[in-house]
Amino acid sequence: MTTTKHTNPKHEASSRTGPNEAVVPIVEEELHIEKQNVETRRVRLTKTVQEREVLVTQPVMQEDIQIERVPVDRWLSEPASVRYEGDIMIIPVMEEVPVVEKRLRLKEELRVTKRQIITQRNEPMRLRTEEVHVERMPSQPSSVSSDVTIRFVNDPSIPNRVGD
Repeated sequence: MTTTKHTNPKHEASSRTGPNEAVVPIVEEELHIEKQNVETRRVRLTKTVQEREVLVTQPVMQEDIQIERVPVDRWLSEPASVRYEGDIMIIPVMEEVPVVEKRLRLKEELRVTKRQIITQRNEPMRLRTEEVHVERMPSQPSSVSSDVTIRFVNDPSIPNRVGD
């Protein structure tokens, strides 16, 4: 920190003008502040990862197909195409039968129904936990030290499968 003094030059000039005048000096100080970075302590971080397995239950969907064979035994004049009746897909199965003339006979239809099955399945999951060990170290030798342990736990909503 430094201090500088300034006097007003007008008043110095007026003091030379006459003997009956009194001169009062006016002083002004200015302040300049500087900062320095000083090391007070040091810190050492040590991180370890720990794993644990948890059991997570979640819904699993699968589709099941049921096939029903329906005998039709009907003669056709042209090939039949796949058709739908609601959620049921009907696939015609045709065959050519030798007759005096060749005609199409609808032999059977396959009725395919699709359904969804939702079940609960348990799967083992591996969650990781991180620990950070903080050791404070003074910048100059000192007998004072303190230890702090910080734990960071992963968000369990993010799945970590066992074996990943």
